[in-house]
Amino acid sequence: MNPTPAKSYWVGSGLTAAIVTALLAVYAHMAHVSPFWVAVGALPMAVIGVVGGTFTARCLGRPGSAFIVAVGSCILTRLATALVGAVAMRIWGGSGLQPYLIGLAVMFAAMQIFEIVWFYRHGIQLAKTASASSAAYPTPTK
Repeated sequence: MNPTPAKSYWVGSGLTAAIVTALLAVYAHMAHVSPFWVAVGALPMAVIGVVGGTFTARCLGRPGSAFIVAVGSCILTRLATALVGAVAMRIWGGSGLQPYLIGLAVMFAAMQIFEIVWFYRHGIQLAKTASASSAAYPTPTK
């Protein structure tokens, strides 16, 4: 059975987020920084990456501008989350700013790399499917 693109994305991005979270926990232990602040930075990026990316994957290949709107909303949500979190950490977090930014940046980068690879691979598959269906059903010429 072939999973839907959204389910495939959800599983892959969830695994990516889980692996990166485990690596960040090891980093926090080895670097003697607060794992709490690392998690506060990483977890919102993971949630946005998994949930927003799954929604974006559902929009892939559909007619209209839903895919572009989904991509843009994910980017803006990540930027707003990073900005609000960094300002809040600067005001109230004190020494937690550096571990927060490390968690945020590492999870952001990992989720972006996963997204780029996933959408690139599925875009190629979508293009092959489209070209195969157009070859099977050629447009009549006058």
